[in-house]
Amino acid sequence: MIRLLQLVSGFVSRTGALWALAVLVALALSAPAVRAEATQGVVAHSVVLVPRATGASLALELSDEVAYEVSVLSRPDRIVIDIPKVAFVAPAARAAGKVGPVAAYRYGLFIADRSRIVLDLTEPALVDRVDSLDAEGRRRMIFHIGRVDRARFVDTARLDALRRQPPAPATVSAPVATAPAGQKPLVVIDPGHGGIDPGAAAPDGTDEKSIVLAVAMAVRDRLEKSGKVQVAMTRASDVFVPLGDRVRFARDRKAELMVSLHADKLAYEPGVRGASIYTLSEKASDVLSARLADSENSADQVAGVESREETTVIGDILFDLTKRETRHFSMTLARHLGESLPKTTSMHKQPLRSAGFRVLTAPDVPSVLIETGYLSSLEDARLMKSGEWREGIAEAIALAVEKFVGENATRVTNSAAKP
Repeated sequence: MIRLLQLVSGFVSRTGALWALAVLVALALSAPAVRAEATQGVVAHSVVLVPRATGASLALELSDEVAYEVSVLSRPDRIVIDIPKVAFVAPAARAAGKVGPVAAYRYGLFIADRSRIVLDLTEPALVDRVDSLDAEGRRRMIFHIGRVDRARFVDTARLDALRRQPPAPATVSAPVATAPAGQKPLVVIDPGHGGIDPGAAAPDGTDEKSIVLAVAMAVRDRLEKSGKVQVAMTRASDVFVPLGDRVRFARDRKAELMVSLHADKLAYEPGVRGASIYTLSEKASDVLSARLADSENSADQVAGVESREETTVIGDILFDLTKRETRHFSMTLARHLGESLPKTTSMHKQPLRSAGFRVLTAPDVPSVLIETGYLSSLEDARLMKSGEWREGIAEAIALAVEKFVGENATRVTNSAAKP
């Protein structure tokens, strides 16, 4: 695997010669990747993808040079470029026409201290050279992407996956998810998408990630004002959170319940509008639910994350009973939402549905996913930008949550802990 460790470039006179570039390239199948170091105040002025004879080039114009790490993922094929956190002032990149082997690219904040650029590929390709140039006081980093054969791409992806693989976890049993005595129950609010993953887009370009974050914060404020529960959010800013981390966030905190908020787009059914409430099921209740689950479950892929199913397999029948109990509580919460939401917002003609959403898979935390509306609907998109609508739906969600908590003073517990 070609790993680009360092590069040196020079600038020639303005009289008209070519750029003089000296590049140090290392062939190292097992060499560690270049790690992004903390960088403060760096601005990304532009990110441009252009064709070249052997593939494509991605030009990143920055206020200062940054470290970088390049890796690839397969199935689907992607190139991922990680850099320290930068402020992107260029407009967000969206799917565009094919440029060489690249079908589309996107960029944004990935985690709190890291930014990421993801390129979707239509054919195998790798970054074969990186040039760093002084461009009138700015630093232009050019990632040259060249086509390669399938075998080389797959080998590179396999090595990158081994490098990213965390240590094997120890065998664990299902946790006892009971909150300390006297402590208010914890409710987790989960705004979908974020950071490099914008989610769907309204006709005016407003991203789903911004809409659902505003709703989540309104729900949080309403619940905290009443003081009946504690509230935690999987994200409170424009940052990406992998699906598995959202589930673990609720489980690790022994949450009473989790409410995930979304506002998808249905290009194939533009007339569909209104809120829907989803619970987990292995088989989707209908075709629309299956499509939505597939869309939401691809969030990790969009952000250049290698999605992994939870590897801990627990064959205890008592643990299976816990999961069954959790689904029962999830359906109860969904019914409460189905009663309160119609008082403040329009509902889909089939508001209670189910599908295999990964974010709902916590075995011991009752969880629901609310599609607050559909950005493909002009009416829904207009309402979602209204502060009055936002406060109304936050009130409805809070009332349902408080009703659920009031009915279930003793939360779902691991059945293995019972006599």
